[in-house]
Amino acid sequence: MRWAAIGFTTAIYPALTVVVVSCLCVRAPDDPTKARMIILTEDEERLFNYAFFRFPFGTQNFVHFLNFARMFGVIWALGRLWQGLYWTAAALVLFYAVSSPVMVWLMPIAHYKVAAEKGHQFAMRKLAEIEQILQSRDTLGF
Repeated sequence: MRWAAIGFTTAIYPALTVVVVSCLCVRAPDDPTKARMIILTEDEERLFNYAFFRFPFGTQNFVHFLNFARMFGVIWALGRLWQGLYWTAAALVLFYAVSSPVMVWLMPIAHYKVAAEKGHQFAMRKLAEIEQILQSRDTLGF
């Protein structure tokens, strides 16, 4: 059981790295007509480079994988604390903390929607920007 926990702990960090690097490599398509500059604000233009807009199904799968790894990691961390493997438990808790913002980045609507419903202005603004981009899909060419 000890080596399984160590193996899981050492495997999730390279997996997280692959997810982040693959999503960072996604770029918006060329815009020879400069339609994006006309339609989108500067903040929306920055958001448009998110992998979420090009590959929503793929980023959703990445988020599901990360969420599974986080939940499984919490269970493993509790077991490792009980067995005295503190460094493994600390690495699993650190993964939980590091992967949380990555999940928001990969699936922004799900995370901003809850906060926007509670009345948070930042989340409402981000959600409005995302909806503007999604409504302008045909014009933006994606």
